[in-house]
Amino acid sequence: ELQQVKQMLEEKISAPTPSPAAIAAQPIMPNPVQYILINRILKMGLPLEFARALTNDLDIHNNVYGEADNQAAVVQAWQLCLIRIEAIIPLADDDIVATGGVIAFVGPSGAGKSSAISKLATRWLLEHSAKNIAIISHDASSESGAGRMSRFSSMTGIPVFYVDKENSLAERIAQCAKRRLVLIDTPSLSAENPAAAQQLAALSALSQVKSLTVLPATGDCRWLSRAIKTYQQANSVGCVLTHMDQVESIGELVSVLLTEQAKIHYLSEGGLLPKYIQRPQRAKLMSKLFSGNEMSDDINSVDESYVSVSAINSLAEDASVLAAG
Repeated sequence: ELQQVKQMLEEKISAPTPSPAAIAAQPIMPNPVQYILINRILKMGLPLEFARALTNDLDIHNNVYGEADNQAAVVQAWQLCLIRIEAIIPLADDDIVATGGVIAFVGPSGAGKSSAISKLATRWLLEHSAKNIAIISHDASSESGAGRMSRFSSMTGIPVFYVDKENSLAERIAQCAKRRLVLIDTPSLSAENPAAAQQLAALSALSQVKSLTVLPATGDCRWLSRAIKTYQQANSVGCVLTHMDQVESIGELVSVLLTEQAKIHYLSEGGLLPKYIQRPQRAKLMSKLFSGNEMSDDINSVDESYVSVSAINSLAEDASVLAAG
């Protein structure tokens, strides 16, 4: 990386002197150490504007001609970057299910809402009685959904109440008023279905309900962004990420959550046991950010996939608010 930066500077020095007008129009090149850091962050899957913001005000104003000193400068600056990246991962502070209350799980079809509810409900049973928990399901009309929930209720003793033509959601919630924890399994409707908007509006109108958006970590970043916008309501408190065992790197996923300000409450994997849904830990998520890319720990390594300085200058947006603290 240092050899690449030196070559970059030598080419810049040997280039013809531009006119004053050209100099005024030319964007400022990042500090050489910042250039190295930006490329490393890009390889983690985070977008360019985040990379620029995370490195903008680091104390990295060293010249690149003292090689030993600058190796130390890169190492020190990279450690500062990692601390900042870890700090901005959007994690919820509280264990909302352990606290209790009425919690609705919303999200696209196939995201894993029912599985997440089953795992969280079973986890609750490890420390509490089945008398203190209930599940409200909208799957009364679905043979597969109702059958699955009925079997789960039989095995765990957790009662399941169905929303149907005779029993509204508000009535079912009132029926469970003495329960410490009520988990609501919402219908799996396409975002384009008008009934989905009606269901979300009904949930939002219930002041005692908090909603978690269930999102598959395997989703495309643009699709995930649309899903968050679609299912996020006034009572939304964050998200549950499912299928975490099926993704190698989560850089793009983290960037979507940061952009949409969606905090992570739980991480879920494929198994149905309660151990397969956990509260997120920053250290493990940082490890997931690094996995799936070929970033070397050696600061002297050179990679042809590095973005050019001109691309950094032309595309980067100043999002310095993300770099604070």
